[in-house]
Amino acid sequence: MRHAIPESKTLLSEMNIEVFCTTDDLTSSLETHEQAESALDTDVRPTWGLDRALHIGRNSWHTFVDQLEHATDTATSSFLGFLEAFEKTHNFRRPRLPGERLQPRAVRNASGEPTTYARHLSARTRGTHARS
Repeated sequence: MRHAIPESKTLLSEMNIEVFCTTDDLTSSLETHEQAESALDTDVRPTWGLDRALHIGRNSWHTFVDQLEHATDTATSSFLGFLEAFEKTHNFRRPRLPGERLQPRAVRNASGEPTTYARHLSARTRGTHARS
């Protein structure tokens, strides 16, 4: 986005775009969102990107949970801690979303139940990988 700002500003202006939404991972500090917001002459809002959180059957999910724990400074080894970390990411974005909550819809298949999340979190704590 940095290199295309003049073109982006022109396009957004010509198309009368009033609101531009960025897709931001739950672990994001929103730095790139803030860069876009300061560079564009339109209302720029972050979304609550859940994609990585919903792929619990993948090995990358454990990396995501580690990053979520680090980003929120919240222990995610229990289901309750995992939910608390989620809540912190939502609350972090809340001031940037006056009156609205935005979430991109890019996940094709989301499966799982609280017991599945708990099993994966428990396996993560033990250093193993749970089977879906």
